[in-house]
Amino acid sequence: MVDKMSIKFCSTNDKNNSQTQKQLLDVYYYLDFDDKTIDVRFLERCLQVNIVVNLKEYCINKFINCNNEYVNTINIGNEDVVKRGLLIFNKMFRRLKLKGSSDIWFIYLSNGDIKDVYQNVFVTLINKNPCIKTCSYAINKHNVNIKYEHSKSSKLEQLRDVNETLKELFVTDKSITYTNLVDYNY
Repeated sequence: MVDKMSIKFCSTNDKNNSQTQKQLLDVYYYLDFDDKTIDVRFLERCLQVNIVVNLKEYCINKFINCNNEYVNTINIGNEDVVKRGLLIFNKMFRRLKLKGSSDIWFIYLSNGDIKDVYQNVFVTLINKNPCIKTCSYAINKHNVNIKYEHSKSSKLEQLRDVNETLKELFVTDKSITYTNLVDYNY
């Protein structure tokens, strides 16, 4: 089962919107939060708004949540959140039927540890061309802790770190190539 949040979500704030031809964008995302009290709908909306606001040359054609039995992650370890995200990208690529003329992006958001280097950080990965196994990343040393029970003002205050990290993710030149990363647990 794939959850489609919206179709054709474009910015109307662009003054030249009617004159500019926008590239269609299909976004497949995975929000990997074990804590069931994290408000993932709030994070989904934040991700979608950040794409529209920060990437005005795109119009979201598909915005698809790949969190569910569609991408099974039971056999993927949790010891390194970056490796886990890359393995999930591999699973998404194998299972999704990626066709069409739109640009296709995979996005991964999670809290976790990065080997023995960082503990309990917020990690974002983006692959702007899933056929090529290279992705960009941004890491925030403050983990995401936006809970359902938090007030709206508390959520918005914590959202500042998420927004900064996503803006960095869209423009960063830091990348990881994962062509040799193999998951033996299909």
